[in-house]
Formats: sequence, structure tokens, C-alpha cells
Amino acid sequence: MTTAGSASFTYLKKKMIDFHTAIPFLIFSVIGAPIGTHIGMRVSEETILFIFSVVIVLVGLSMLINGKKQAYISEPATHRRLFLGSLVGIGVGISAGMLGIGGGTSWCLCFLVLDTG
Repeated sequence: MTTAGSASFTYLKKKMIDFHTAIPFLIFSVIGAPIGTHIGMRVSEETILFIFSVVIVLVGLSMLINGKKQAYISEPATHRRLFLGSLVGIGVGISAGMLGIGGGTSWCLCFLVLDTG
């Protein structure tokens, strides 16, 4: 919690947070987490383990491939950023709730793949 707060404050100070994407992302992540938990309770352990393994490998590969890029905020249309934040947020919330992992792992993958930061 302290690390996340510190990092958030640093990014906020450097004006590196795109609020048009971040706010819907956060809201829909919170909405998606209980949905993911509900799904996770009905899926076999083997399936959960497989999905978890794939997510972790994708995050690791993405960080290796894209880890050196400089963070920036692209400027697509505002409605597109709202939609993108909502769509990715619900996906991250569901995966975090279903796999029982913190959303940060999925957030890293999404942001690296989407090249938003």
C-alpha cells in the first residue's frame, strides 16, 4: 500500500496520469473484481492455474520486451480513452478477482501491451 501510494504520488507530481483513462479504469476494475470472484468459484483449479500461469508469463515477457520504453501519455480522442479505460478495467477486475491476484499484475500487462505508460 505504501509503495503504491508513493508511486501514485510521484506520477501525479510528474503529470503522468491520464485521468480520462484512469478513472473509468479504476471504477470498472472495482466492478469487475466481484464478477471475477464469482466466476473463479465455479471454474476448476486446473483452469485457474492455467490462466494464472499464462497471465504471469505474459506479464514477464511484456516487461522484458517493453520494459525500457519511456512513459508518455498519448492523446487519442477523449471518448476513446474513456471506453478503453472502462473495457480494460473490467477485464483487469475480472482477472484479478478470478485469479486472486492484485490488479497491479494485470495492470502492468495491459499498460505495456497498450503502450500507454
